[in-house]
Amino acid sequence: SADDMNALFVLLQAVGEPVIVQMPVQDCRDPKDNKFLEAALAGRADCIISGDDDLHALHPWRGIEIWSPARAAARLDGTEMG
Repeated sequence: SADDMNALFVLLQAVGEPVIVQMPVQDCRDPKDNKFLEAALAGRADCIISGDDDLHALHPWRGIEIWSPARAAARLDGTEMG
């Protein structure tokens, strides 16, 4: 919903950290998605949350998990099994 999106945006502004991409990446079959990999690598991310099949095809990528939004929500609310 719009309220959920706004709440997420506010949360990201509060706890998010800007990153500076130091190393270009060309690992994704969709070149437009490489920017997300670059940001995750530069920010030392534990996971990428995306519904994009091109990113999911890389799971895990350089030790970074790639989760669907549904899996991320289940992890956050404690309902994910195994």
